[in-house]
Amino acid sequence: MIKLSVEVKRPGSTTERGEVVFTLTRDGHKCEIPAGIRATKIEVRNTFRPLIIHGLKVLYCIIEDFTNTRGTFPLDEVATAFRRQETTLHSYDHRILTAGADFAIDSSIASVGRYFRSDFKTHSPHQTGDPDNILDYIWQRYLILKSQRHTGTVNSYRSLHNSLAAYLGDSSPRLDRIDANFITGYDRYLKSRGIEPATHAFYMRTLKTLLNQANAEGRCQMMGSWFADISTAVGPVGAKAAQKAIDPAHLRKVATLSLDVTSFLSLARDIFMFSFYCKGLELADIANLRPENVTDGYLTFRKRRRGIEQRIRLLPKARRILDRYRTPGAQYIFPLLENRGSDYFSTVRANVAGALREIGKMLGIHLTFSASRYSWLTLTEQANPAENLFE
Repeated sequence: MIKLSVEVKRPGSTTERGEVVFTLTRDGHKCEIPAGIRATKIEVRNTFRPLIIHGLKVLYCIIEDFTNTRGTFPLDEVATAFRRQETTLHSYDHRILTAGADFAIDSSIASVGRYFRSDFKTHSPHQTGDPDNILDYIWQRYLILKSQRHTGTVNSYRSLHNSLAAYLGDSSPRLDRIDANFITGYDRYLKSRGIEPATHAFYMRTLKTLLNQANAEGRCQMMGSWFADISTAVGPVGAKAAQKAIDPAHLRKVATLSLDVTSFLSLARDIFMFSFYCKGLELADIANLRPENVTDGYLTFRKRRRGIEQRIRLLPKARRILDRYRTPGAQYIFPLLENRGSDYFSTVRANVAGALREIGKMLGIHLTFSASRYSWLTLTEQANPAENLFE
């Protein structure tokens, strides 16, 4: 959850003007966004209050959108989106004006500092409820998985819950009333929003998984035909991977870039390359690797999301990276979750994303962690090893 508040920088007293900034705080990390005004603390709470409240509402809308579509994200990306909003007509103005004094924030997503809390309504979705209605059931599954620290699935269920809540409005049908018409209606709603095909497939795939779970519990009569004409696939390698991959020349530049070996940038780069060397291994799996996962030159582990056992041969470059970070007595191989646990992973992901962006700027490319997997998939597809065996 992110805390939204407002500060006046370096005021000597309540009557001295200073730069006003919005602050976003999550898991001990703080991001400041200039509000574009200089004012005293008293002026911020009175004269400039309507301007400050509007800014906080825009920030909340951005955070809610990011939460629903991406799950986790760096705080500085919220700042970038907010600055982009300032240069154009706010795309959230209609929502804010329509809601008026009833503008509400989801307390599972964000909270507002005490001086401005009274200007917002808050709601905690489904603290209690009927597990036989779809929104309550999703929230119940979310809370169970959250307590079990299934980070990836937790974020997926929360995103699905928020998307369905927006689609359903004030209604929430019982699970035993869900049918093909409900699925096609939600499908049309998602398409009308103009979201990316991959995001659309994500929501439908997550809904299908959830309904299969409810069906196994006897709460609904799930029919496979409901999703027969709806794409729930992650998608082919092809154009998507090629678009997000980076070419071999830039991969070599990332691998050989001179960085302070004690810096987080160096750690992020090594994890990125380790992922590439290990067939596009996901960050959650890398962060949770333990010394016992490495035996006889192989990496053996269960994937965090699906629990499927994986066995990957460790080639020399991957082994060198492992040897660089293995520390006697450490719980994890890479120093990402040490003394914190898997519930800290969302912060790790945001920090790694930020570090890779900085490396990308040094090299003049857009660098994301997923590029390690897409690059590996693209190069493998281009090499076509099965064909090459017979050349």
